[in-house]
Amino acid sequence: MPELHTLLTGLAFGESPRWHEGRLLLADWGSQEILAVTPEGQREVMVKVSFPSFPLCFDWLPDGHLLLVSSREGQLLRVEPSGELVTHADLSSLARKGLPWNEIVIDGRGNAYINNQGLTFLAASSLLGRSLCSRPTGQLARWPMASPSPTAWRSPLTTPR
Repeated sequence: MPELHTLLTGLAFGESPRWHEGRLLLADWGSQEILAVTPEGQREVMVKVSFPSFPLCFDWLPDGHLLLVSSREGQLLRVEPSGELVTHADLSSLARKGLPWNEIVIDGRGNAYINNQGLTFLAASSLLGRSLCSRPTGQLARWPMASPSPTAWRSPLTTPR
């Protein structure tokens, strides 16, 4: 069995690990960064947002663009080659204020599936969350699936045609 070693330390709140192009990428929600880490432990900040976003979730379009969910602002942002963040889709009118957008997963056609938890963790009662699909162009489509996390949506049977 291989020996275990520490790959990375100093994370405030590490979340959403993804393996991409030979590196581990993850969001550090506390520092508002998306990090890339090589198997040797070399760390690179891929994106640092200048606004509060908790959670901070991300995935890639087939063309290589990184999309990230600006949770509380209700924006699906695309990272341009220059590093600039631009609005890919505006989700702000699709959820009640204070109920953040959360997870994202993108299929091979570029459809991005995003969920809104529809609840506050401190509330005694909650609303059923919402899920939606952003087409590769940023056009939004309702997605009738009630699921707590898009990571359960990886099956091609649950992907719009």
